[in-house]
Amino acid sequence: MKRLMCLLLALLLGMGSLSAAAEGKSGNIFACDYYVMTLPEDWIFDTEDLTDLGDYRELGYFYPDDDEGIFLMADMQFYEDWEEISLWEVEELGVTLYAQATVDDFEDEYGVLKEIYLAGDVPFLIIQAKSEDGAFYYADTLDQGRSLCFYAYWMTEDGYADTLPDTMLDQLKSILDTFRLTSRMGF
Repeated sequence: MKRLMCLLLALLLGMGSLSAAAEGKSGNIFACDYYVMTLPEDWIFDTEDLTDLGDYRELGYFYPDDDEGIFLMADMQFYEDWEEISLWEVEELGVTLYAQATVDDFEDEYGVLKEIYLAGDVPFLIIQAKSEDGAFYYADTLDQGRSLCFYAYWMTEDGYADTLPDTMLDQLKSILDTFRLTSRMGF
């Protein structure tokens, strides 16, 4: 069984590399049980000592090796109220309702929906907010109540920035464009 899993992972990584090369993108391939994405070549993946509480899982931390630029935190959260909803399978009203509920969750962080961005066939809500740690974007998609989300902060030598650079949203979208589901996001 372990050999089969290793073979499947090797094939998956190989397909991701071919896909990235075919699309003219180069970089580091990150793969987990649910998705594959390509990050810039100079980025570090931190996937050790992650929290797994069943309905909530940390998937990793990703950042440039010079510690300046976008700092991504990826996780999954299960929402029972949305368990029959996948954003790419619902009409626009369903996406709008989920977007409003998600923005409401960021009320204390002054969350504002920047846009609903289509990365391939997968819609991501992109919310801009600010916590006591700093300003950030939150990108989120939903599959049968399972939210896959990325918190994107701008890291400087002094920590998280209080304001986000104008180019950061385009950089985040470029990363989201490499996102590909590998299976249903079930727990």
